[in-house]
Amino acid sequence: MKLNIRTLASELSPNSSIDDVRDAVKQLKSMISVWHRQDVEDINDAIDDWGGFTFACIMKDGTKKFAYGTLDEGYDGSVYKYLDIASDEQGSHYSDNDIDMWCLLPWDPNMYISGVFIDDVEIQKGPQSADQFKRRDSQ
Repeated sequence: MKLNIRTLASELSPNSSIDDVRDAVKQLKSMISVWHRQDVEDINDAIDDWGGFTFACIMKDGTKKFAYGTLDEGYDGSVYKYLDIASDEQGSHYSDNDIDMWCLLPWDPNMYISGVFIDDVEIQKGPQSADQFKRRDSQ
């Protein structure tokens, strides 16, 4: 199973009909509560539990990235939020300042995936289970 996220950009072309545009706008409206603008709703505010969170992100440079966030405890007992955004093949690293939009992904530790895709662009390689991803990041 692959987790495939679609945006309005994948639904339209210069040759799209009015009905295609209507359908795409209807789809976009249904997703408004799912996608969040980073400059309005900080992704770090969604990290509010020790269990960990996974996100699909559209970056300001137009790239699509996978991110994982969790709470962590310092040596003095202080609690802080940790966000790891997947780097690209060139080794470029991203921070929350580079995020344009983000979406909290549903994540079942027992779900086995063959990758996470946005508009057919792979943002996280598979095959793996969500549980394996969490274990790998916590090491």
